[in-house]
Amino acid sequence: MAERIDAGVSFRPYQWSLAAAFAAFFCIPLDAPAQLPEKGKYGKTLVAHFRVPPEMVAKYAGFTASPPKPGDSPVISAMTADSVDWVSPVFDVKTSGNPHTLVVTMTGSAKADGGAGAIWTAGWKLDSGTTVSTLLPGLAKPEAKAGEWFMVTGASPTTFKEDRSVAVDLGLVRARNMDIASVQIDVWSGAADVSFLDVVGGWPARLVIFGLVLMALWRLGFRRPRR
Repeated sequence: MAERIDAGVSFRPYQWSLAAAFAAFFCIPLDAPAQLPEKGKYGKTLVAHFRVPPEMVAKYAGFTASPPKPGDSPVISAMTADSVDWVSPVFDVKTSGNPHTLVVTMTGSAKADGGAGAIWTAGWKLDSGTTVSTLLPGLAKPEAKAGEWFMVTGASPTTFKEDRSVAVDLGLVRARNMDIASVQIDVWSGAADVSFLDVVGGWPARLVIFGLVLMALWRLGFRRPRR
């Protein structure tokens, strides 16, 4: 027997199951970032792979971040602050491989309970001598335990207008509540693969699915009861 609710709409038991599954689909995030770079996630071809040398990583521990300048936004303050920079060996990039995605994976441990992470600038030292960089997002763990080891990954895509020789320019601006153990850099070329979860995880697709589910519920008897 159908259960009647105040709005004058009846549900059968299996319809409650469908509605619950539908609600869960819209509430559970499907686009949580993976921690480890893998083929297809950031591009099609691995162009370059580097590890920041241990002697450079050791310098991170003794680095004192410069204080923010009064009146500057957090972004401007980070981009103009002092940093510990590392420049990779030179390699070639081609326009046929656009976009080129710079992927940085950092491992380390939290000093105390709470958020832990680091602010980095990442970009390219061009063959013209110019350096183009931006803030790298994602290199933080919001909730960490004291002594906990973790790995985080951030990525920044770039489209080059001409074939050229470049080097990665990576700068530590500030580390918060963490000891950095290692930093790995991967450069991928080509568009990343789009998975099924990437497609259905987008809100436009979810709205389409929402409409299809409502139609299915209606056809299965999710409608106002006859009086």
